[in-house]
Amino acid sequence: MKTKTKNIIIISLLFLLCSCSKESFEVYDSKPSLYFRLSTRDSNLDSLYFSFIITLDESYDINIPVQLLGKSYHEDKTYTIKVLESSTAVEGLHYESFSTTQTFPANQYGAKLIITLLNKDPQLEERSVNLDIAIDPNENFDLGDHKRLKTRVLITNLIMKPAAWESSSGILLFGPYSKVKHRIYVSLFGEFPNEEELSLNYNYYKFVQVPALKQYLLDNYPIYDENNQIIAYTW
Repeated sequence: MKTKTKNIIIISLLFLLCSCSKESFEVYDSKPSLYFRLSTRDSNLDSLYFSFIITLDESYDINIPVQLLGKSYHEDKTYTIKVLESSTAVEGLHYESFSTTQTFPANQYGAKLIITLLNKDPQLEERSVNLDIAIDPNENFDLGDHKRLKTRVLITNLIMKPAAWESSSGILLFGPYSKVKHRIYVSLFGEFPNEEELSLNYNYYKFVQVPALKQYLLDNYPIYDENNQIIAYTW
């Protein structure tokens, strides 16, 4: 009886192992999927903004990260994107035409979707427009994380408060936000960093940029913000 029971247990375990192996193989061998990965720290981030205040050029290339989930291909494969009807940005005025068929490189798990933004619309100094894009499935790729299949790009020539400035690191480093201080920062250093950059290069911002910004405010004291308040050079 014990031998018979032992044999039944062994057979059951073998059957279970074969089932799991078959399931694992099917998952591993299934079609890979794609999604937008705008941040490695915030999986809920589904939009980004760009203001032409950071450049004197009339056009600017932005890179939107596209992430692969599953097995990578050994050769380049195409994937498909589309512009959504919810977009208010106009092709040729706010962004250059781009192909809806893009290339995902071989043996890679990440790619960059490059879109050229245009500063041709004078109204961008008073408002922003949005370019909404989404990933479409095709013969090579399925849809990945359902929360990250769409991305909104906000385009403006207005100065917009970076989310990173309101983070704990941003406030600690650069003090209270104002549009005037932000413009000074851009004139000195260029585009304000995102939260990931602040975290990775904290000492650089603390010991290089912050002292330079404070010195500028001191050398040109007093500088008034948009609310007619003096911008402090200490915080």
